[in-house]
Amino acid sequence: MSFPNPLEFSQADLAEFTNNFHGGNLIGPTQFGKLYRGKINARDVTVKIWDGGRCGEQEEMLLLRDSNVNHHPSLPKLIGYCIQDQMKGLLYDLNPRGSLHNLSTEANPYIVLCIDAEHILLDQESNPVVVEFGLMRGGTLGQLSPFKELIPMSPGYCDIYYARTDSDSRVAHRSAVGISLLGWTAQGVGWVAHCDVFSYGIIILGLISKRVVDKEKLGKD
Repeated sequence: MSFPNPLEFSQADLAEFTNNFHGGNLIGPTQFGKLYRGKINARDVTVKIWDGGRCGEQEEMLLLRDSNVNHHPSLPKLIGYCIQDQMKGLLYDLNPRGSLHNLSTEANPYIVLCIDAEHILLDQESNPVVVEFGLMRGGTLGQLSPFKELIPMSPGYCDIYYARTDSDSRVAHRSAVGISLLGWTAQGVGWVAHCDVFSYGIIILGLISKRVVDKEKLGKD
């Protein structure tokens, strides 16, 4: 939904929308302030508050009202603003699940572990869709079965740092069964949500460089 004429709100309005900035509505901190979940009547919104002296509300309002970019799917839709001596903030038409930081640090997050350019399809509008979950763990799925822990992960997309945090016995196991050092398995306790972030980073790097991981050449150069 587009809001060509943002509404002006008071500090009292923002307090009402967020239940007086209740801690249960806090999404998390940003570099310059805080984000809260809010509600205007039946509509779920996000309220962004700037810390004193570190403001950029005017620039952000210009950006989010720019017709060249305000329809971009990765930018929030601006509902309104608050500019008062004691408070400066914006309201977005956004009902977030949480921040990427929060999702990456959940107590028991889903971890895909087999993110690979070959496992992502594009729909007719070029939106990426992950379609392979053979090594996924966490959430309601729990841990992998012993059999799946021995299946090699996608070479070239695996976070080697976390692979090396596993025990020495895992290295010995790879040697014993003849698995290439580039074919890390999902065994061990080193795998965390950040491993998926690493894999997505490899995909983004490939898009920028217009290259993909050539799995047949891995380990040969």
